[in-house]
Amino acid sequence: MASYIIDINEHNDKAKRFIEFLKDYASDNSFVHIEKSPNRVTRKAIDDARKGKVLKADSTKALFDSI
Repeated sequence: MASYIIDINEHNDKAKRFIEFLKDYASDNSFVHIEKSPNRVTRKAIDDARKGKVLKADSTKALFDSI
């Protein structure tokens, strides 16, 4: 079995129709599974947070002063 990652701009009408097609196709075929996952930027942020690469601030002022 192979896995594919496809990045789709969900705000585009053509992309929305494509996603609906894929969902419909998957509902009729048990050998197809669709799993929505976070984009690359979000996955990197999650990974950084798990590794402790985060900024901790005691207040909003301290947060904004640090950036």
